[in-house]
This record gives sequence, C-alpha cells and structure tokens, in this order.
Amino acid sequence: MNKTIVLSAGVLLLSGCGGSSGSDPEPVSVVEEAPPVEGPAPVEDPEPDETPTPGNSVASPLFPPLSSVTTCAGLDYINLISAQSDATPSANLTADNAIDNLLTAEARWETTDSPAALTIDLGYRHQIKEIGTAWYQGDENITSFDIEISEDGISYSSLLSAEASSGDTESIERFDVQDSVARFVRITSFGDSQTNTTSLLEASVFGCPLDVDVAPIEEQNIDVAQFGLDPTLPPGDNFDLLTWSLDTPEEDPDDGRALRTSERDLDNGYEEDDFFFTADDGGMVFRATLFGATTSDNTRFTRSELREMLRRGNTGISTQGVNANNWVLGYQPDTPRQVGGRGGLLTATLKVDHVATTGSNQHVGRFIIGQIHAEDDEPIRLYFKKFPDNDRGYIYFGHEIRNQDDIWRVVVGDEHPIVDEDNEPIFNPNPQQGIELGEIFSYEIDQSGSRIDVIVRRGDLNGPIIGHNYIDMAEQNSGYDVVEEWNYFRAGAYSQNDTGEDDDENNGLNSDFYQATFYAVSNSHDVNTAIDDQPSLGSPAGNQFANINDTDANDTGELRYSLPSSLAQGRLEVRFTRTDDDAGNTDGFISLYNAENRNDNSILDLRVRDDSFGTRFPSLNIDTDIAAVTPNTFQTAVMTWEYPNGNTSSGSLPTVTVAIDGVDIAGPFTPVGSDPEGGVTTVSFRFGDNSTQVSPKARLAIDDIRIYSDTEGTNLVFEDDFESYDNGIDLNPSVNSASVYDSRTSEATVATEQ
Repeated sequence: MNKTIVLSAGVLLLSGCGGSSGSDPEPVSVVEEAPPVEGPAPVEDPEPDETPTPGNSVASPLFPPLSSVTTCAGLDYINLISAQSDATPSANLTADNAIDNLLTAEARWETTDSPAALTIDLGYRHQIKEIGTAWYQGDENITSFDIEISEDGISYSSLLSAEASSGDTESIERFDVQDSVARFVRITSFGDSQTNTTSLLEASVFGCPLDVDVAPIEEQNIDVAQFGLDPTLPPGDNFDLLTWSLDTPEEDPDDGRALRTSERDLDNGYEEDDFFFTADDGGMVFRATLFGATTSDNTRFTRSELREMLRRGNTGISTQGVNANNWVLGYQPDTPRQVGGRGGLLTATLKVDHVATTGSNQHVGRFIIGQIHAEDDEPIRLYFKKFPDNDRGYIYFGHEIRNQDDIWRVVVGDEHPIVDEDNEPIFNPNPQQGIELGEIFSYEIDQSGSRIDVIVRRGDLNGPIIGHNYIDMAEQNSGYDVVEEWNYFRAGAYSQNDTGEDDDENNGLNSDFYQATFYAVSNSHDVNTAIDDQPSLGSPAGNQFANINDTDANDTGELRYSLPSSLAQGRLEVRFTRTDDDAGNTDGFISLYNAENRNDNSILDLRVRDDSFGTRFPSLNIDTDIAAVTPNTFQTAVMTWEYPNGNTSSGSLPTVTVAIDGVDIAGPFTPVGSDPEGGVTTVSFRFGDNSTQVSPKARLAIDDIRIYSDTEGTNLVFEDDFESYDNGIDLNPSVNSASVYDSRTSEATVATEQ
C-alpha cells in the first residue's frame, strides 16, 4: 500500500533556514498531507524473512532536493514525520509511540522480537549530527543497537554499530555521529540486558534541514481555557502556591532588600499590581523591572520569581540548609537528616510577553525563566534571550561548576553551535527555530542521577519537542556530590540586565522590564530514602525522636536545653542510642553543665562510644561486662546529682550517679579536676567537638527526656517525647521560634522511626 506522510497534530509553519537569503519570509502554511508516491519503492529489511512480504512504499519528500541548499550549521531537534516497524509490538505499544514526543512508559514502542528495526522518516533530507534514544527503564537496563541511514529509503549505510545505552538514565542519551546526509534513520535494537526486550520511550535526531530555503516550524494550537484559570482570582487561587514563596523588585521596608512574600501569604491571595498579578486570561504574571530591590549583595539583578518551599508553610522548618524544605541532587550522598526529596522535576507552561530592549549586547533581551539553585551556586539557570530586531528568541542554560565558572549549552535556536562552552552564547542573527513573544511554550528541568535534562516544547507539556540538552555533573566533575549541599527550584522572571534604561525617579518602577505569564507550573521530587535506609532503633514504627548529626566541621551536632533556674539537686532520665559509624574515635556525650558550659567544668560528661561507656572528670572506662553500648537500639540513662546541703558555691562538689538500663555503672562520685559552682543549668546531648565531622549516617538519637528537681524523680521540671512536632522540624530556635531548646542547638531535627 501507499503510505501517506502526516505532519504532526499541530500546524507546520515555515521560517528562514541557514543557507538561504538573509531575509525572513512571512510564515506560510504547509499542506498537512503529502501525496502518495507513484509506485512502490521497497524498504530493505536488515534481516529479511525467508518468505518476504511486500515492502512499504516510500512517500515523496516534503521538499524535493534543491541543489542550492545542501549545507547547514545548526543542531536543531528535528521533527520526525513517521515511524514504522515490522516487529510485532507488545499490546498497544506500537512503533509510532517512539516519535510521539512523550517520554512516558505508556507511550513507548515495545517488542520482544530481536533484532527489531524501527525506520524513521524525516520527510526530506537533513544533515544529521547526533542521534538520541531514551529507553524505558534505561536507568536499570542496557540496550544494544545499530543505527543506519538512507537518503532514499532503499539503500542504507551504517552510522553506528554495536552501540549501547549507558544504563544510567531514562532521559534522552545523545550519540555524536559523523555528519551525514539522510532522510531515513533506522534503529535496529537487540533488546535490553535483562529480558532482550526492546522498549524505546523516544527517538530523536539532531541536525539541520537541507533541500529547502525555509525550514518547517512545528506548532501546537493552544486554547488557554484548557488550563482552567479564572482571571478574576489572585494567582494563589489559580495555582498551588503553598509550595512557593515570592521575591519581587519591591523594596522591603525592614531591610531594603527585595520583598519576600511567604508561601502562606501567596496561598491566601497575595498579588501586587506592578510585579505579580493575574492576567486577563487567568495566567500568572511575573514582571521584573531592570532596577529595583535585589535579594542580596551577591546579585546585581532584580527578579519577580518563585522560590520553592517544600515545607509548605511550616515555619518551624528553616528555609535554608539540608532539611525538609530543600532537596538533594540524585547523585549526592545519603543525607543524615530528613530532606524534601531526592532529584526533581520542574515543569512550566508560559509565554514571554516582553523583554528589555535596552542594555549591552550581552544583557539586552536576556532573563532567567527557571533554575535549580544550590546553597551558593546554580546547577542550572534556564535563559530566554531575544534581540530587539529579531522575531524570535532562543533558549539556553548555564551550569555553574560548584564554586567555579559556568558551562553553557543551547537548547532551542541552535543555528550557531557553541564552539567554546566556557562563553555564554550570544547569537545576534534571528533564531529561525526560536520562540516568539506571546508564543506559548513549555519547559521541563529534570534532575535525576547525575544528569540535568532540559526539554522545551511548543505549546503545552504534550506539545512537540523543539529542543533538548543536558549536563552530566559526574562527567563534568561539578562538585555538587557532597552531603552538605542543598537545592531548590525557582521559576518566574529573573532579569539578567542592569545596563538598560533606568528610572531614577520612581525606584526603577518605570525602567525597562521583563515579563512572563505562566499558565502552569509544577514541582515534584522522589521521596528521600536516607532516613528509611537508617537502621531501626528498636522503637515502634511512627515513634518520634530527636535526631542529631554532626556534618559541619565548624560546629558540633548538639541538642541543648537550658533550665529555667539552676538545680542544686536533680535527676535526668533519657532514652538514647547512636549508630555505629566508621569515624572511629568520635563519641557521643550526655552532659550536665553549670553556667560556664565548659567540658572541663562539667558536673558530668557521660561518654557514649561505639561499644562502651565512659566518663570524663573523673576519667572512667566502664567494663562492658557491666554495661555496653548497643548501637541502633534505645537504652535508658538515669543520672542524679546533689550538692551537699544545697550549697553550690565554689569548692562544694556534688555527688553524682549514673545508671544504664537499671544498672549502676558509675558512682556515687564527685567531679574531679573541675569546680562546677552554681548547680546544673544546662543539659546537653552532643557529638565530640567543634572541629570534628562524622559520617553522614552517624547519628545520636534522643527520646523521652525528663528532668526533675530532686534525685527521686517526683518533681518534674521538663519533659519532651518529641511527639508534638512535625517530622523533620528543626529544633534550633534561631530557625524554629517555637523550639524550647537553647540557641546553641545544631543539626538536631525531629525524625520518625520507620
């Protein structure tokens, strides 16, 4: 039969292509079907059946060969017209799924035939420079394959032989090939390493068109009504903004910095007429004037931009740090504390309404529409840039090596490939495959493993893919694979221009500006497994406790409680345990201090080693036959102290006792080498010292604290079983104003037994 070429579900437009004249013709429509070829032209099969069946005919090219246009320099994401295979598909997982622009499991091509060939028609000749494949469960399995190309669909030549996927990603893996002219690409798969099944999520071809004066632009018709946005409502009623805060160029009267609006205020309907408001079509508008308040001394640029807040309004969790408000990259080490997630996906559908038309060649028309931000650096910043005389803008990203410089890569509009990735791409010519002002498009920033992949589509998140690029942080030695790093998404309009027109009279409000309208924005993360990977502590599932880590070399991990008044006698009861770590000589301590809070002046320093107990002042090593440390299992300590006749003056030493699980292990004794006058004022649970770091998985767990003002345990002064807190909450009062603990508390959070 004759096979017809159908040009995608959208509209195909034409724009100027490299190699043609310098003028930019008006877009014209292209017919949606090409006429069938006259007469069959069989497509060769790499391994013909013993009884061949009639081959499919090759459709006429969309554009006949044009000898005057035979070279190009770009590296575009090529629109693939059709895909077919003689292999028997599994269920409804047919060959056309491999070019449907969807990288989802239900939209894959799958067959158990091996080998299995997939033939892709590009519609007309292209110069092919890279081939991309995304395999189902490609982060678990390795698939081997060959690639062949053809200009006529009859005679094929090898482009890649015995190639294999990495086994590290489900994203698009790009294979650099020798620049070759072809209309057809054939991928022959030999199955994956586990089941010999071929499961291809998506095939991609990168290069540029030949034979045409103008190159096709694939479009998607969008009706904004599909997003269900109400133009009469504030953004917080149209979007889930409880997971975001907002920074704008408006000045905060308290500190002169950019005004930050909390996630709860956004959720409750905050909007601002100049920088953040609902558009007439219901979209969420971000406007960043070139001049105004900035977020810190470290940036010269203004922003109207969302900042991810995974705590969702729980102000007991700090905005910064390795905690439940932020997330870790997929290839970072396991975290000692509960975090908001591991890896992440940020998606957005938006249009750019306006870009600044003034400023230097580097600054003009340039702003950031999405990013992953780490503590001080940015693993990715996604830019849109459009020059004033151009019809279209292009999209690229910067990847900042931790504490070093940037690597730059183009995603959309790559008619001018980057020769030096150390320099930001500044392309003055009109990007023929770029994005116009007012045109709706979508982006995906996908962080998984050590990769960050960026995909750009015309239209919504089901629209045609028009750009892809990625960075592999392990390959680049980017330096983010450390336990102390933490990350969050940003989305909106972040100006990258401070050289444009200013307005000195109105705090920059009337200066040149950037504006983007978002119709959808979504953030998601894999559940962090670090806490789940910790061994059970022997308490019931769901039990909450204080989890203390010590990953900061400049401070010690500690939970500290200051008594309302000093106690001349008293009793401390506490359940505790510690993990057995590889740090060797790093111990945990349960300590009683006077007002000086010094180790050498302590009332008691109980040392909790990996296997045994001891004390300091006096220095005692407790025989393990009497009491031994049981890592990862809660034990109970009871300590008492009593100053003679309640006299806490200098030279008057208290009598101290220590029991573990009901067994007296030390005492009665008096402190040696110290003079703890004034009585007990502070109880501390901590790791070694301020200059020591321990393994991220090492932790000291504390539960069921009870402090009494007598040695018998009848007059309760303080108790905490940690059940009243949200999981992951920080117990440092400088972070969590509701915390009852001392400000010297560090790296102590509430955790839940799994």
